[in-house]
Formats: sequence, structure tokens, C-alpha cells
Amino acid sequence: MKQIFHLTTVLIVALFCEKNNVYAQRDTYSTLWGRKGETRDTARIRNFTEAGYRKGLSPIPDYVQSVNVIDYGAVGDGTTDNIVAFRNAIKACGNEGAVYIPAGTFLLSDSLIIKKSNICLRGAGQGTTKLLFPKGLEELYPLYNTTTNQSSWSWSGALISFQQGCSNVGIENLTVTFPDNAWAGHNFHERGYNAIGFSKNAYDGWVRNVIITGSDLGLFIATDSHHITLQNWTLDQGPIRGGATKQGHHGVNIYGGYNLLQGFTIKGKFQHDLSIEGKNSKYNVFHNGKGKDLCIDHHNHDQRNNLFTNLDMGVGSRPYESGGKAKPTGISLQTTYWNLYAQRDMQYCDQYETSSDPDKSRNNVAVGVRTIRPSETPDARGNWFETITPARLYPADLYTAQLEYYNLPMFGECPVYATSNDGNLPANVTDNNLNTRWAAKGDNEYLVLCLNEARAINSIKVAFYEGNLHQYKFDVLTSLDGLTWETALSGKISNGTTANLESFMFPVKQAKYVKIIGHTYAGSDQNSITEIEVPLSSSSPTTTVAPIADTYIRDGSYANNNYGTEESLIVKGDPSSGYKRETYLKFNLNDIAANFSSAKLRMKIKYANTNVSSARWQLVFVPTNLWTETGLIWSNRPASTSLISTVSGVSSGFVEWDVKDILQRLLNAGNQEVSLRLANTVADSKGDAGFHSREASNVDDRPMLIVNYGTTGARVDVSKALSWIEESEVAKTILAYPNPFESELTIEADESDTEIRVYNNVGQSMVRMPVLNQKSVRIATGVWPSGMYYVSWLNETGVRASKRVIRK
Repeated sequence: MKQIFHLTTVLIVALFCEKNNVYAQRDTYSTLWGRKGETRDTARIRNFTEAGYRKGLSPIPDYVQSVNVIDYGAVGDGTTDNIVAFRNAIKACGNEGAVYIPAGTFLLSDSLIIKKSNICLRGAGQGTTKLLFPKGLEELYPLYNTTTNQSSWSWSGALISFQQGCSNVGIENLTVTFPDNAWAGHNFHERGYNAIGFSKNAYDGWVRNVIITGSDLGLFIATDSHHITLQNWTLDQGPIRGGATKQGHHGVNIYGGYNLLQGFTIKGKFQHDLSIEGKNSKYNVFHNGKGKDLCIDHHNHDQRNNLFTNLDMGVGSRPYESGGKAKPTGISLQTTYWNLYAQRDMQYCDQYETSSDPDKSRNNVAVGVRTIRPSETPDARGNWFETITPARLYPADLYTAQLEYYNLPMFGECPVYATSNDGNLPANVTDNNLNTRWAAKGDNEYLVLCLNEARAINSIKVAFYEGNLHQYKFDVLTSLDGLTWETALSGKISNGTTANLESFMFPVKQAKYVKIIGHTYAGSDQNSITEIEVPLSSSSPTTTVAPIADTYIRDGSYANNNYGTEESLIVKGDPSSGYKRETYLKFNLNDIAANFSSAKLRMKIKYANTNVSSARWQLVFVPTNLWTETGLIWSNRPASTSLISTVSGVSSGFVEWDVKDILQRLLNAGNQEVSLRLANTVADSKGDAGFHSREASNVDDRPMLIVNYGTTGARVDVSKALSWIEESEVAKTILAYPNPFESELTIEADESDTEIRVYNNVGQSMVRMPVLNQKSVRIATGVWPSGMYYVSWLNETGVRASKRVIRK
């Protein structure tokens, strides 16, 4: 019969043909680590997994709101001085409580010193809550020494400072901003626009989801402070400061050890972007960050054992431009640089050495740094310089690889968070329990869900507390980055008749974050939600799969006839020899994800005889897929085994058989195809019927598997949903680079045969392509949306090797 391709497949094949499919190189592993740590060199590669809050063994806590600064007289108008209100609110905050700062700009005329443990300052969101400091530390507490012509505020201190041995403390979901003045320059007499700091033995703290605008020093950790996590932070500037060559002195300045700096963006250039100072600045981790032209500054030359990994250095003109002691001007000792990429080639970390002044850099490790320098493993001073193209280096992030190797938790997931709560926490909306809830008092309080990966959505399901008694008013916004929001629904009102989930539709949005802004309900100041689900977009909630082969067969004197080119699929239970007919169908399962909610075989009747209503159409599983459409006859028909479903005969329209269980079983077992036999179990010479075959001129009349995916929760468990893709965990040999990728992805394996598959983050097929006698292919991915993908390579035995990759 005629072969029919899905349009998606045709487009993908066309994309493949545009470029050379074979790429000679492959992902490269460092001899110091290998692929999964199997060749790790513990003498050169230190264990960095104890960095961050509570040594990385506990997630950052989500404290219940204890106080609201508004209740202590704070006004977010940008002009009222709120320092007394804030200090009183901090003083009143309970143990393991949050000081909530709602939307608005809150001017603070002085510093905030936090000396108590187990509290956090929590805003309503980055860019929504702003703390404005019009005065710097030098104006408030002058330290300028006219003899040395220096102020220690140039490199230390902060206007929001955690001190006096406090622990389990943090600040989150807000912006700290300063007047937009040009930086005073590298004269050690800055204004002291220093934003957030930890000192005097503060430990186990955090800064997350914070923007700092116009700072001289953005983030500070003192010598005696440690195990701080700085997560998802941005250093920005206003137009005046941004227009200068450099925007500040230190982006971050770290004197302490075992701190974790991740998910950061430095939009301008500081004199020193990432500074580590002193002998206590050790085992700090800087990963998954980017900058305009990053500078890694070993400032006072006593630092050891720090890790810089998976960093976008930007321009790459000054990767190790150290300051501090007058001589030497650049140095690096016993430091690990792993996967540093830039717009241009960079030197290794001994770039400042000269023949008259050698030995400035000893015992460093540099692997996967963009450079034209050859490898030296090691050089004369004990440095290990291993030249690997960053896009080919695997793993890309050494810190994450170490967490995986040592089987440690990764606490970098997006949270479910809210502006406030009354003790009913935001995490309750995703626990699949209508008896728990998130609740907050006041108009414009909101809750944010993270969907793990960006995907298309066009509706949301919300269950309101006592929703059968009240009509809640709310807005829904979506975002790809958690910063810029697009309105999906405005002023929506629940129906007031049910406490179960209600569906609310909107135009399709690409989103990773969903925000629900509550406007309470009539006669109340309460927002209360028991459960939220985010369904897949209606643009793709269903997968339809046409057969790759179908035909009927006939017994008796017709037993050697083939009917593979017919436009009908006949089913007849006639007991007379030569008159019985059965139908066989074969489907490819590669376009079906295993996490579907229902699956049916749908066929349309072409004609029916007079006694068709007495027919019983039985669908049976065929355990072999070796038959062909033009080769199948009654004489060589394969045996069928288990009964799938039986339906009664009808004379017209569509007929459906439930095939969910058999498809689920086959997909979980890794099967690529399914064969089915359709027969009438009632012996009747006038009970026959014919169904349209895949040769039907009208596409809608052809047989089809109809697979529906229903909804998934707000926090999709992708690993569980796609566990069937990851069958060969022990024997993974597939490589994919670059990772993250953009316009194209190269895939390789140790052995050739037989095909490559790529699935998106909900398990739907993106690519299925033969790779006979090939070990490397390149895929064009320019039209794919951002998010997580799964690459699988099948060898000749059908064993899958898999790899997760991310499209930027």
C-alpha cells in the first residue's frame, strides 16, 4: 500500500538533509574525571559538594510569614522612610518566620542589621518589591582614612547584613537598588553602595531570586562566614552607571569558605566581578553563571581549592585579571576551572607570568577552557591544562557531576512560592490533596508555580477552598524566566458551585512559570487555593498515529491471495470455506509517550451487510511484527494471542476499541511497533462489514490510534513519566553536544545501528531516524522550543542508551 509520512517527519528529514549528517568529533572526557567519575583523580580534583546552605544536604527552607512590614507602618511609595518600621518588623518576627515585604518601593535611610537566627526577608518578587537605599555606607558610617586614602567599605560590608553568629537566615524575591550615579572609580573611596552581606560568623544562609541594581559591591561574605547559598541573582545597573566602562568595584567579594554561587548574571563590568580573598576563601563553587566580560579575581593570592564551572565568560578579555597585592598582578593557586566558554579564545590561568617573574600559578586544573593553547598535563609548575573545546566537554558542570557521583541531593529546583501565607503553605497546591491549601490575606497576594521546563499551555485548573460557597476573583500570568510576565487571564471569577478543580482557558502561552494573583472573594479579604494543575496545551493534548501496514486476508481457495492494496479492510465470520475474512493492522509506537491517559483504535465503516448488528468485532494482540502489508496471506498469517477488546457491530460511522492497556505494556517494555488482528466471532454470511483502509482518499476515514494525554500536575515528574526511555541506565554510551544546544545538536554513540530518537519533556517524539553504519549525526533544532529533551540511541539488539539535553 502507499506509504504516508507525517508532515512533522518530512520537515525533520528536510532539516537533516540541509547539513552534513556526519560529524567527526565527539564529546570528550577529561582524564581527571571520565564520563561518570570513573577515572577521577582525587589529588587534583577536590570534592566540592559541601558548598552552600547546610553543606548542600538540606533545601533552603520556606518559612511561614510571621510579620508584614505594612503592619509596622511601612509605606512602599518610594519616598517615606521605612527604616524604623523594618527594624521593628524584624525584631517582632517569630522563630522560623518570614518578614514579608509586599509590592512597592520601600526607602530605607539606614542599614538593616539582622542578628537573630531562623528568619528571612521575603519580597513579593524581583522587580515587584524594591528596597531603595539613597545613602551608602561611607556617608552613614565614614571609614575613609586620609593617611591611606582608603575606605574599607570599598571591599567589605553591606547595608543588609546578617551578623553575630546567626544561622538559617536569608533574603529572597526582591530587588535592592541604589541611586543611579556613576561609579566613583577605583580610588577606594566609593559611596559604599554595598547591598547584601554575611559577616561576624553568620552561616547557613541564603540569597535567592534577587536583583541588585547600581551597587559598588553586590554581595559580600566575610572571613568567618560560611555555607551560604547565593542562587538566581542578577547584578544590574541604571542607565548612568550602565553607560560607564565599569559599573562597580566588586560584583561579589568572598572571604569565607564553602559557599555556593549559582544561576547568576552580571550584566555589566566590575573592577573585579568574582572575587575571592584570603586563606579562608576555599571550597567555594561558582557555577551556571554568565557575565558581560567576567573577571575571576584571586585578590590577595592566598586562596586555594575553589571551583569555577560552566561559566559563560562573555567577551573573555580578562578571565583571571587579579588585583589586591601590588605584585604579582595576576595569580591562581590550586584552583579548578572547568568549562569556561567565551566569545574569543582565552589564555590559561598563568597568562600574567613572564620569564622574569614566573611561578605565579601553581597546581591549578583547567579543563574545557576556550583557548588555542595546547594541553600540558601537567606543566613544570604542576598545573593541569587539558585543552578540550567547551561544547564537547562532558560533564559540562563538574559540581553537578560530583553531586551525582556521590549520590547527593540537588537542591536547585524551582520552588512553589507565594508572596505570603497564613500558615497554609504554597506547596500544598501541588500535593494532589484537596484537604490542604495555600491561603493568604489581602488583595494582590500571589502564588507562583514552576513547571520544571518551558512548555506550551493554554489553560489552568484551580480548586478553591470552599469554592462551592464563594466566587474567587483572580488573574493568571505566565513567564519564561520568572521576571517578565504576560497576562493570560485578567479578572477571572470562579463559578462558586464546586470545591473541585475548575478549568480556565486562555490563548496558548510558552511558559515555565505560572503566577496566580488573588483578588479575594466578595465580603472577605482571603485568598485560598487547595489545588492547581496545569494541563498540556490543547494544541497537542492528543497524538494520532496512522498504521504503517494494513490488509485483510481470506481463507479457502483465496488463502494465497494478498489484498494489501485494497481500500477496504473486510471482516466476515462466514463459516463457509473461502468466505471468511480477517483484518491485520500494524502501528509504529515511536510517536506515543508512555504517560498517556487513554488510547483507542478508531476505524470508520465503509459498508455493512444486513446482519451487521449481530456481529462481535474482536480485537486481538499479535505478538510478532514480521509480516508485511503486501506479503500477508491467510496461509502465512501470524498467530494472535491475548484478547484486547470486543465491540458490537454497527452499520455506519466510527468504531473504537480500547487499547490503553496493551499499548502501555508494550511501551513500558520498549516495543517499537504493535500488530493487531480484527475478526468477527459470530458465524453469519450476512454479518460482514468493510472498514476504510489507510489507502482511503480522505485522511479522516483512515484507521487511527487516538492517544490522549490528559493533564499533568504543576510540577511534572519528567524522570518518572519517561522512565521507559531510560532503560539502559548502566550501559549509557550515547553522547550529545553542545549541551545546552541551540540551532543544532550532534549525537554520537560507540556503535552504529539502528536508529536515533529524540523526545521532548512530555515524551512526545521529535525525531526518529535510521543511523545504519553511522556513529554520528547532526540534527537541525532551530524550530524547537526551549526545554529538556531526551535522546535515545538503539543498537542492533534494541537496547537503548539515553541522555538528557537542554535547548536554550
